Amino acid sequence: MTTVRVLMCCFALLASGCATSVQVTYRSEPMGAALYEGDRHMGTTPVTLTYPLTEEQRKAGSALLRGVSVRWISGATASISSLTADLRQYGYHQSFTFRRPDGVPGYESDARYALELQRNAIMMYQAVSQAEAARQAEASRQRALQLQQQQLYQQQIRPAMNCSSYASGGYIYTNCQ
Repeated sequence: MTTVRVLMCCFALLASGCATSVQVTYRSEPMGAALYEGDRHMGTTPVTLTYPLTEEQRKAGSALLRGVSVRWISGATASISSLTADLRQYGYHQSFTFRRPDGVPGYESDARYALELQRNAIMMYQAVSQAEAARQAEASRQRALQLQQQQLYQQQIRPAMNCSSYASGGYIYTNCQ
């Protein structure tokens, strides 16, 4: 493939013409519902699934995607039999939100679980941030130690000298010790 053709395809990809898949992020209110495709557990909302696209779907600007369902920890469920991804209007990164059905008992459990997930995510973010700060501090300490070792090494190679110069009979004499 020539450079020009590669660049043309990259430009077309940016214009959404060459994308080979569409991503759909499934969310739920409250968050934390288990997402299923048939009997297969796909993750806990929010979760993003990637669907391959055919040439016909890309040309048509839409794709009919498999149905999915969600189940909250209370046992409440919601499902869609299929989802049409409108590639022209929404592009290649789309989202769909399941709303928990009204009148089904256990909303408090589902809401509490969603809050726990958010709290855990915050704690994980804080732990990662602290670990990164510690890593940076250690790297800074290591750089300072290396610099100090280099300075000591250079002092050992080139010990300090005291030099003095004097002029005598039109000549300058330098004496170093």
